[in-house]
Amino acid sequence: MKDPSPRNAARPPAAQGPGHAADKTRFLLGNVLETSRELSGVVQPAKIMDTFLLMVMGPLGIGCGMVALASAEGRQQTLACRGLAPGEVQDLRGRLGAILTHFHATPERYQSLTPHPLLASPASGGGEPCVLPHMKYVIAWKVEQDYQGLLAIGDRFDGTSLGQDDLDFLSDFTASLVSSLTRALVTQNIQQLNAELEKQNDCLEKALAEAKATRRDLDKRVFHLKSLHELTSELSPVVNIDDLINAYLLMMMGTFGIGQGLILLHDRANKTVRKASRGFVGKINTLTSEEAEKLLFQCFDVSENRSLAPMSINRLTSTEVLAQAGWETKGAKGFMLVLDESFMGLLVLGPSISGDCLHPAEIETLGTYTSTFLVFLKNARFLETVQALNESLSQRNYELERTIADLTEARDKITMLERAKSHIKQVIQGERERLNRATPLDFLFLAIFSVVFGVLFNLASPNRIPLLPPAAFRPASALIEVEQARQLLSESGAVLVDARPKEFFAHRRIPGAVNLPSPLFEIVYLMKFNNLDPERPIIVYGRHISKLYDEEVAHMLRQRNHERVFILAGGLPAWEGMSYPLEP
Repeated sequence: MKDPSPRNAARPPAAQGPGHAADKTRFLLGNVLETSRELSGVVQPAKIMDTFLLMVMGPLGIGCGMVALASAEGRQQTLACRGLAPGEVQDLRGRLGAILTHFHATPERYQSLTPHPLLASPASGGGEPCVLPHMKYVIAWKVEQDYQGLLAIGDRFDGTSLGQDDLDFLSDFTASLVSSLTRALVTQNIQQLNAELEKQNDCLEKALAEAKATRRDLDKRVFHLKSLHELTSELSPVVNIDDLINAYLLMMMGTFGIGQGLILLHDRANKTVRKASRGFVGKINTLTSEEAEKLLFQCFDVSENRSLAPMSINRLTSTEVLAQAGWETKGAKGFMLVLDESFMGLLVLGPSISGDCLHPAEIETLGTYTSTFLVFLKNARFLETVQALNESLSQRNYELERTIADLTEARDKITMLERAKSHIKQVIQGERERLNRATPLDFLFLAIFSVVFGVLFNLASPNRIPLLPPAAFRPASALIEVEQARQLLSESGAVLVDARPKEFFAHRRIPGAVNLPSPLFEIVYLMKFNNLDPERPIIVYGRHISKLYDEEVAHMLRQRNHERVFILAGGLPAWEGMSYPLEP
């Protein structure tokens, strides 16, 4: 593009010669054509206005000029100036809205109804405000009814006024400007619309992607809800703990597409270990109760919440403790399960078959599944406890029935013996009457008969009296002196047992002693000594000259596998002789 500045632009042909008018017209039309070509490739309104102003002022030899364009509401304003001082340009920008409003408020004066704008001089109307004091010519126009434009120029450098040909050239030039601005504004609007459409398209694509993600999330949630329903339906009829953990492990591995799974449950009260595993390599099947206890406490140290709250699930922050136990746990997730303080477990799930780890949402869903599993596990354990109690009660009922049958049989024998006794009494009565006339041989016969009958009766009676005391056939119990017994009670937590009948125990006893008479041994033992540690020492006292209560009770305790059973030497009198306290 040529530089069309006022100093370097081509000048119209000189006025000498007869062909001056035709040459000037041809020159000006050539400039219009060149300007149209130059402006056709420009789409920025400011650049179009600046280029137009240069190409108009050069051919006409004008020293100053301005082109203004503003939207109807005044939000967008563009100004191009040439030949004006900076202060004048600044002043012009400040009054640009008022100037455009003035010239467009009287369209019949400054605008024509034809496609070409009408040129007018602000000084011709008298009293009209000048754009600038040295501006002489003004053209106002509209672009697409949305924009207002204004062209203002001064006189030539040589001070001469513009002729009619110059004014026609200026009108044609302005028409090209309006056309170029119209095209540029339309192009600009199209670009803005395209940008807005692209932005909206991006928003729609983003919304579509979010909708797809939401749909996938909803599908996944629906799938997990169905899986939870299937889990509930699958585990509801299962009452055996081993079957329950196997069914749950298989369902979790299938739901999340996992190739490795492990469940370990440890009953600390009964010291039993239950386990189920799929795909794990390690010594899971040979794990003892002590090893399971140690492993669970190590897992507790690396759990997130470090809590043993009942019915809780704690995620493990590391699975290195499992690797130390000899299990391959690369990429696995571990969870500590707490049913209560006496029943805890471990759930370990490896990575998915595709190699991906569980996502946070899947871990949250797994927690929901596991909470449901703990409820079923609690019910199964309760049912197992009830079944064990029923079996124990059934065994006791059987023993009671046997006892009742033995008592009934003994009662029948006693009835028979009482009848025999009555018959023998009658015989003896008759014999006694005969004794009045009896001989010494009769007395001898009667004595032998009485001894034989007494022995037979004693053998047949359930409450028979042994011919020799049972203690004569038992090994002697270990004796312990009073001082040693007192020291054992204070240091080793020994149990002190009073073997005398209840009446003697209520009358006087050693503080802290437990009354365990031999006739009530079975009942009292079940109530107070059934859970006693067999290694705990037991000290027994209580005897009379005619009855060794302490020996009998000590013998019964040894039969119950209590090895450390001692008899207090000297019994209660020896304790009292040492001035030790008594009750009550």
